[in-house]
Amino acid sequence: FKEAQDEKWQPEIKLALNRIILLQRQLIASLEELLNMLSLGRKEAEAKKDEDREDAQDLALLEKLKALKKDIDKFKEDQRKIIEKTEELDKKNPEDWTKAEEELLGDLSAKEADLSKFFKAAFNDLSKLGRQDFSNSRMAEDIIGMYEELQKAGDALKKKENIEIATLNEEAAATAADNVEQNLER
Repeated sequence: FKEAQDEKWQPEIKLALNRIILLQRQLIASLEELLNMLSLGRKEAEAKKDEDREDAQDLALLEKLKALKKDIDKFKEDQRKIIEKTEELDKKNPEDWTKAEEELLGDLSAKEADLSKFFKAAFNDLSKLGRQDFSNSRMAEDIIGMYEELQKAGDALKKKENIEIATLNEEAAATAADNVEQNLER
């Protein structure tokens, strides 16, 4: 009797087991789909995080460039005054300079050296930023050129007899500042 009953239930058991197996396959497929969605969500979150980091870097660069533009505007005004004073000194022979004019020459030399150091530091600060826009390498070259010309002008002013050379270096630095300003405006 037991064997007959087992045979009677056999097809129903097989059918139930098949249904369970199908249900397991559906559950596994659903779980795999969920895992894939989680993986995509993680990738999207990482992409968003990278995008946010890039935006922060862009913002930092923009702030540095705005500050550089302000500094260049101030530099151009200061440099114009320095050039005027240097040209006045150049009109006289070094032997005819007063004590005050010699002190002014020393002050101008120190000012040029300070400006040179400032623009070198500004360039270094910009080059450390992750997403800089030196795609136009001309701007980077001009900032370095400003640094070099200011350094040369300061050195020439120290030597007293090279005032004309100092004036040329000062004017070259001012031209480089104009070029940097034009690049910043783009």
